[in-house]
Amino acid sequence: MPLRALRLFPIPTRPDTTLASSLSFATTLQLAAGQAWTRRVFAHTQPLNGGTRGVRATRQCQTASKRTERNASLLQAGPSTMRNIKPLPNNPNSTSKKSSDALKLTRKSPPRIQRPVERQQAFANVTYYDPYLNGYEPSDAEIFKSDDEIPGDFLSDIPSSDLPKVSNSANTEPLNPRMSSTLQVPSSPTSLHRNILYLTNVASPTPRLPVLVDYHAHYSKWQSIASFNLLISLAIRNQSYGISHRLLNDLSLSNLTKTVETYQLEVRNFIHQGLWNKAWMYVQDLKDSGQLPAKKNDGIKEIPFPIWLEFFRPIKKPRIRKRLIYDSEGKLAERYFEEVLETKENMKARQRLLSQYRPRSMPPLSRTTPHAVYCIVQLLIRSGDTDRALKLTQAFFRAIPKSLTHSHIRWCLEIIHAHMVSCSAKNGLPRFYEARRTMISLLKLHRSLRPNSKTLYLILAPLQRAKICGTKAWKTLAKFKAEWGPFVEDRRVQRRVADLALKEGRMDIVKKITDMERTERYRRQRILSEDQMTRRIYHIRQRLWQVRLPQQQVYSRNGKEARLWYRLRARVRCKIYQRELRRRRRRKVLQDLHAPKS
Repeated sequence: MPLRALRLFPIPTRPDTTLASSLSFATTLQLAAGQAWTRRVFAHTQPLNGGTRGVRATRQCQTASKRTERNASLLQAGPSTMRNIKPLPNNPNSTSKKSSDALKLTRKSPPRIQRPVERQQAFANVTYYDPYLNGYEPSDAEIFKSDDEIPGDFLSDIPSSDLPKVSNSANTEPLNPRMSSTLQVPSSPTSLHRNILYLTNVASPTPRLPVLVDYHAHYSKWQSIASFNLLISLAIRNQSYGISHRLLNDLSLSNLTKTVETYQLEVRNFIHQGLWNKAWMYVQDLKDSGQLPAKKNDGIKEIPFPIWLEFFRPIKKPRIRKRLIYDSEGKLAERYFEEVLETKENMKARQRLLSQYRPRSMPPLSRTTPHAVYCIVQLLIRSGDTDRALKLTQAFFRAIPKSLTHSHIRWCLEIIHAHMVSCSAKNGLPRFYEARRTMISLLKLHRSLRPNSKTLYLILAPLQRAKICGTKAWKTLAKFKAEWGPFVEDRRVQRRVADLALKEGRMDIVKKITDMERTERYRRQRILSEDQMTRRIYHIRQRLWQVRLPQQQVYSRNGKEARLWYRLRARVRCKIYQRELRRRRRRKVLQDLHAPKS
């Protein structure tokens, strides 16, 4: 078992000899570490003298050079042994000679140690409180006591001569490790799936993918198809195709029934790597063998609509694929690398093939999801058929209902963004104006569609080739905020406007943007520090972590944006420094010209 997922497992509070044969490697390590720490605490704990006056406490943690035979018996008795020493008599008639003799005796030689009492663990008197584990609440009888139970004269109980014996003892209870109140040991496939959802949605920082895979593999008897699908989707999203291949192999060995989502993930795993033909042959074999799920009372063998949509996906990015060629004897003959590219001819061939095998279960346009239309529009745009893609988008926006959910609005905006990016005009101001006209014409087709920050971010992209890019970007930002509200501005938009203004030399705009970003950054840091404790409780109460959140919420890419802002601020400082140097040189030249000649 790898050590990456040890911190996700609960720590046992006490060792159990009956479970010694079933302890895992992680549990054994934790028990050994706990015992080592206990021995260390015992070695540094002072003996308890019982509050006896006149008896000097002897250190038990001594170096090897100071250990002598006179304290050997003390070391043999154990570090946490309690000594039964008779207290000195408190009789006032006792002479001072006896007391001095007793003090001399204790100073010269250690006191006589009787049979040691049962060893007790001396720890700091610290109590841990967990509202999730300790359900104790005091009763009314404990809070409000009757007057009969309170003694009338409590001063009479104090003795006049013999003072009570006060023992400064530490807490004898061991410091048990606190178990997590949220991540419990899974006892069913549902609990294991919820634990993985908690680790991905709520836990901060989010564990790495290998840690989640090791945690999932540790509880093999509670693995389910839902937990496998969750981890495979995360592996494909992170482009960890080796981990996804391993998970798919483990799934095939676990004898679990695959669902439509599982076949979707298998096809997506092929397509993201540039293996479109291999994915198509794999699905055709599944269809011919009858392994694909089909509707009841329908004997037609066809590709299900969700799996058919996966073939419209593009590759993740242009990939470099390694090719190995072996000879007849099985030896490596040649090794070379090839770049996986998508040409328009290949896109048109795939478009014709997918149109030929279009499933009959495809819903009409009015009941088609925006995500499905987005996938089809993407393939049409990549194949060069932008006019047909625009007509499909316009017909879809007219057919959908007037009220849309947030998820449907987001995918409709993604369709508009795809048309804006694929404008055929020349880069610069012509492309900027054409993208804005396309956006306005598509937004007018449905009343629920409003631009967001990504829309403005994509509109400002062609201004990089414009001459007055900073001024144009600043005016466009002000116009969008006045027409659509302040929600169209975020960190990315501010960074792009500041970048364009820096390119033009408008340092006044750069200063305004950087001041706004600094104020927002400080406010965000304060909110994050305040919500560090309440955020987790809020998510647990609302049970939001039991649902598979969109990957944009799980991985918000805040680190990338912070890194880009750091680079932009460095460029701004460099620009200001260069301007100051030029100003000083110009001032020096003017001073030299106006200086009187000697």
